[in-house]
Amino acid sequence: NIIRKQGHKFIKESGIPYTFLHCSWFADCFVIYQRKAVYSVIGDTTQPIFFTNCYNYSVHLDQAIGNENAFYKEFPIQGNEGYKHPDAAKSFLRIYSPKSKVSELPYGVIRFLSLFNKQMKLVKVMCEYSYASKEEFLAEECGTYNVLGKPDLSLNEYATKVKQEGLYSYLEMK
Repeated sequence: NIIRKQGHKFIKESGIPYTFLHCSWFADCFVIYQRKAVYSVIGDTTQPIFFTNCYNYSVHLDQAIGNENAFYKEFPIQGNEGYKHPDAAKSFLRIYSPKSKVSELPYGVIRFLSLFNKQMKLVKVMCEYSYASKEEFLAEECGTYNVLGKPDLSLNEYATKVKQEGLYSYLEMK
């Protein structure tokens, strides 16, 4: 995050036209990060997340390129409905892969495991950061929808699209 912010600062100070797209979580993670038909939600999630997806993101990106109305601006790329992480995963997977399960690993368990496992220390820090961060819905207020368009697909519509079009079928070949 420190490196990203410094890069943004240099680009802004350069005077060249820029457009920054700040993305929410991608719903695609429900497919990509599954292991043996289980998607794991790590840590305690109490705040809503406005999941986007690769399709909606690509439409926003296409609308931003060469668009003078998008120059010298930053846009939050968000879906228009907030979900708690486990609820979003369950909703998406109910459509995409009904046999898949959603597992929740609470922060207390992670904190305990981090005492004995180096890798879990990083997971613990990520959980603390995620828990302390609250995503606010800013897409309309910041002009994302006016300049780049509203998201075409909801979370469930995207799950249907991914399933019907086999967008991630290559992952099943492992």
